[in-house]
Amino acid sequence: MISEIDNILSSNNDITDEGCFVGIADSSADGSFLIHYFLNSNLRKGNKVCFIGFAQSFNHYSTVAQKQGVNLNTEKENGNLVFIEGMKYLGQAICHQALGSQDTEDGKSQDPFSCLAKQCSLLPLLQYIKSRISSMTSADGKARQVLIIDNLSLLINIGVAPKEMTTFLHYLKNSLLNIDFPGQVIVLLNVMQTDEDAMFLWKYLCHSCSMTLFVSGLMSGYCRDVHGELTIKVQDGHCKPKKATTKRRQFKVMDKNVSFFASGLSSAVL
Repeated sequence: MISEIDNILSSNNDITDEGCFVGIADSSADGSFLIHYFLNSNLRKGNKVCFIGFAQSFNHYSTVAQKQGVNLNTEKENGNLVFIEGMKYLGQAICHQALGSQDTEDGKSQDPFSCLAKQCSLLPLLQYIKSRISSMTSADGKARQVLIIDNLSLLINIGVAPKEMTTFLHYLKNSLLNIDFPGQVIVLLNVMQTDEDAMFLWKYLCHSCSMTLFVSGLMSGYCRDVHGELTIKVQDGHCKPKKATTKRRQFKVMDKNVSFFASGLSSAVL
């Protein structure tokens, strides 16, 4: 799978191999294979990855990674991967809130996931992520720091305001991209035309990201041989106004291995 997607993104190595903000969205098709791609390919490159899993457990990502020749347990032991069990910790925080668990002595919980469940505030989580990222600095300072979030839709579903999330992403982007050796921020979002909050966040990503990848079902409906279409949009921030290039590929995923078909290319000035 990694080689297949590498081939698709080969003309955009100047973006994927440098500091970038990547937004991934899926609608009526599963785009999680892209999250697995960015996780495993970055670890293979020797980058330091901070991964927040709101969608699946660590065992799920580890099982998929093993099929692609990457051992996540070894990467954690070597300090190349910091995995934050967002789904587990947030679930525990919601359960504790429902049971009326007591806060700390000063009346405020210090757990960022408890704050997220009670107040829908992302500030404690932002500070927590920044502290975990800072702990990943390599000895030579040349390993790229990468933050991956799978998946932002859970935060929308528990009531986090879209504007709160755009502020959260803005600060994460500045923390990782505006440094001497820029890192990467990669996020996944489920979108539906009827979900105004998700559409608001996706529009922000389309405006702010250097690359967006949109996974959708076929307009013609279900097909046994083709599972969906991937639309890749790359924005050249050096152009005034921005120049955007869009590629489209149809794909088929079998046991987390992906094959691409067809091709299309268009350019536009935004």
